[in-house]
Amino acid sequence: MKTIATLTCGVTACLLLAALGVAHASPPGDKDKVTFEGKIVHVMEVYPPRLNVETEGGQYTYTVQILENAKVTEGNKTLDFGKLKRNQMVRVKGVRPADAGKLQINASEVEIIQAAPK
Repeated sequence: MKTIATLTCGVTACLLLAALGVAHASPPGDKDKVTFEGKIVHVMEVYPPRLNVETEGGQYTYTVQILENAKVTEGNKTLDFGKLKRNQMVRVKGVRPADAGKLQINASEVEIIQAAPK
């Protein structure tokens, strides 16, 4: 049996790690990059602004920090942070800070993919 270290394909390594029960496996070199979709469950209007975003099924709730250079978009429009509301579905792209937990993300982009129900 080949060891993980001998695998050269990042996708194969991720699948193997997932089969072994290792959660959130990422391809080599991308270990701190994160992209996920979820529902905004809380908006914190502090500096820098933060969101709590729950993934589908409530499996994880990420704390997403919106830094000054982060883009907030809906379709082709660029928006400000104030347009992010509870119950909106969003796609978050960002990185895990080295000094933070697995569920903390510094966002580079937050895209509204579905408006909050009225």
